[in-house]
Amino acid sequence: MNKVYGYVGTDTNLRVPNYISSIDGFAFQNCTFNSVELPNTLKYIRDAAFYNCNNLKYIIIPSSVQYIDEHAFGQCTSLSQCVILGDISSIGVATFSKCNSLTGISLPETVSRIGE
Repeated sequence: MNKVYGYVGTDTNLRVPNYISSIDGFAFQNCTFNSVELPNTLKYIRDAAFYNCNNLKYIIIPSSVQYIDEHAFGQCTSLSQCVILGDISSIGVATFSKCNSLTGISLPETVSRIGE
């Protein structure tokens, strides 16, 4: 499995490479990018992967993602929109906790668990 374990950089618009299948816990914690493009090869977004990314405003979760772990986008205070595509069935506890700017989230009908 090709994972992102961490990131050190100053990109404002980040593009995760197409061969990545998992973003590890805390991999992008405290990063300052405004947007991130996730590949269609991505299957897992682990715990707190984007925690405290305060400049992140919008995210599209590709249809390949099977699971979003707890606190994945916690404290992303500028995140206003999230679109989750595909057949994801489970979203972890507090995935969007303290995302105070979040005004819209699009969930597929296949989501059967949030926070378990």
